[in-house]
Formats: sequence, structure tokens, C-alpha cells
Amino acid sequence: MSGLGARISGIGYELGEELVGNEVMSSIVEYNVARALGKKIENLSDAERAKRCTSPEWIIKRTGIETRYFADKKTATSDLAARAVLKAVAQSGRRVQDCGFILVATVTPDHLYSPPTASLVQEKVGLLVRDDLGLRDCLVLDAAAACSSFAAALRLGYSLITSGGFNFGMVVGADKMSVTVNFADRAFCVLLGDAAAAVTLEAVPEAENSFWRGSNSFFSWSDGNKGENIIAKVGGSRSPTTPDVFINPFERPDKLQQDGNAVFKDMVRLIPVPNKSSGTIIGAALAKAGVSLKEIDLIFFHQANSRILEVVQEKLEEAGFQGIIFNTINRFGNTTSASIPLGMAVAFEEGVLRKGQKVLTCAFGGGYTAGTALFEWMI
Repeated sequence: MSGLGARISGIGYELGEELVGNEVMSSIVEYNVARALGKKIENLSDAERAKRCTSPEWIIKRTGIETRYFADKKTATSDLAARAVLKAVAQSGRRVQDCGFILVATVTPDHLYSPPTASLVQEKVGLLVRDDLGLRDCLVLDAAAACSSFAAALRLGYSLITSGGFNFGMVVGADKMSVTVNFADRAFCVLLGDAAAAVTLEAVPEAENSFWRGSNSFFSWSDGNKGENIIAKVGGSRSPTTPDVFINPFERPDKLQQDGNAVFKDMVRLIPVPNKSSGTIIGAALAKAGVSLKEIDLIFFHQANSRILEVVQEKLEEAGFQGIIFNTINRFGNTTSASIPLGMAVAFEEGVLRKGQKVLTCAFGGGYTAGTALFEWMI
């Protein structure tokens, strides 16, 4: 045993440059539908609009999203991540040069094969990896587990700290989701936004570990049998991109797509009910840690869709939860890997997340994958 614990000592976030309301989002969908049909917008029929297009009212009713942020064409995932990292480091009172690792949780790397996005972030934040004594020990790593990427990276970062390998490092969730969708797919493209959020992790004595149940503060889960429900069917080693996949503009297999009804039914069953620990994510996480739901002050869920969040919140309240479930879905949409740390950063900024509170984070997404963390907020 190393006798070490870890705590989150800084947090920061960055949004895409453009605020996109539902009026603009509806126009984007309309333009792309017309383009896919080979028509001008004014020539779309009423039937085509009803079948393919959307409206602000339609978006609000089905997703709960009012606005989201899109990054401009010159901004990549690493740019969003680097800006968030610098804010988190500044908030921690440490220096970039103190950093021993940068873990970037993302499903939208700057480049498909190489270099890793974390390496680009290392350069952009000015973390030197060579000094007068030669090369320094510095771990940069991309973590990809769909919408659970940040949960996986945070667990890895905790292990790097408590093993004694490093005493200070960065975990950042960052995604430019606006490049992953077909904007003629009204059901899915309206959900997503671009953002990054980062936390600093630093070593503390084991008695001061803010992850107060040690390694049992983390729970991870996966069911690869559900992989088809959220998928980009083309673009990987299973099915490389070829020109013939672009025949139907309404069915872009190189873009993300999901079976929304299936995901909704599965997630509202899998996530919330804590008295069935063998069959639910939160139940299993609390059972592993030996923590009761009533001990938790704040919960940050992955911001997938307001319909999922509403059902989960109702079930948790029925089970006795009396704390706060902090949601940002209406403001930022689904920012995938950034979703949970973005919620934490905004809650801290707005005074909702305060020192001494016990926090549960719960991520879930494609794969299926899921991950939770329990910690006491120490900033």
C-alpha cells in the first residue's frame, strides 16, 4: 500500500464558440434535409417537412434542450481540452510543469489514428517534457469509452496517484460532437454539443483521501451486447470508409446514430434503483462502496436526454434521495466525455457544489458502458 489518497484540487471548462439555440438548430436541419433531397429549402413539401424537419417546440418536448454550443471550424478537441486544462491548473494554484500525466477522455480525437489528442494537449498547455537533465516522466493517454470516457479516465487517474507513480496530473473530458452527426437526422443531431472540462488530481495522505472509500469509490460496467444501439457503423477496422457508403444522404453510416427508444428503455431500467444492487448501476456502486443513498449530497449524471434524467430522478427520489441532481442538459446538450465534469464545473461556479459535500457521478453510454465515482468535494 502506498499510503496515498487523492483529491480534486482544480476544475475548469471551455465551451464551443457559437451558442446555437433551437431556432438556429431547426434551420440547420432544414437546410441539410433540403440538400439531401437535392432541393432548395423553399421547395420542400409539407410532407417532407413533417417527416424530416424539426422545430424549437419539437426539440424541447423530446430532449429538454434549449441551447448547445458548437466549436468553429478551426477549433479541434485538443483546443477545447487545452483551454479547460489551463483553467483547472490555475484554479488549483499549481503550475503546468507540476503535471505528471494528462488523460484525455474523448470520442472525437483530433486525428483518427495518430497522434493521440493528449499529446497535442501537452504541447498546447506548454508542459515541457525535456529539461537540462534530459527527458522527464510524463504520461499522455487518450481514453475512449463512449459517454463513459471521463469516468474511465478519472478512475485511471486516481490509480496513477494512489499507486505513488505521480503526485499531480490532469483528467479532461473533451468532445467536438458537432462533427460526429448527420444534420439531416433530426432525432439525433439536436442532442449534441461541443465542450471540454478538466480536473486536477493531486496526492494527499491516505487519511485525507477525498475518494473516501478508496478504490471502492469507483464502479465500472459494460455490456457489449448492446453495441448496436449507439454506433457509427463505418470508419473503423470492422468496416473501413469507402466511397460507396455515401449513397443515401439520410443514412450516413460514418456518423453516429442511435436507437433512442431502446437506449431510453435500457437506461431507465439499468441506472437508478439502489435497492437492487445486482441489477442497477447506482445500486451496485453504492453496495461496493458501502454507502447509502442518503449520504450523497449531489449527483451528476451524464447528460444524455431529459427524458432519461427525469425518470431516473423520480425513481431516486422514491427511493429516498433528498439531495440535488444537477442537470445542464437544457443549456449545453449532450457533450459526451465533457458532460459530467462540465456539470461539476458549472455547479462549482454557481455555488451549488460546495466544500464538504459528498458527490456521486454516474456516466453511461455506448457499448453499453457505465462508470461511477464517489468523492468528497474539497475545494
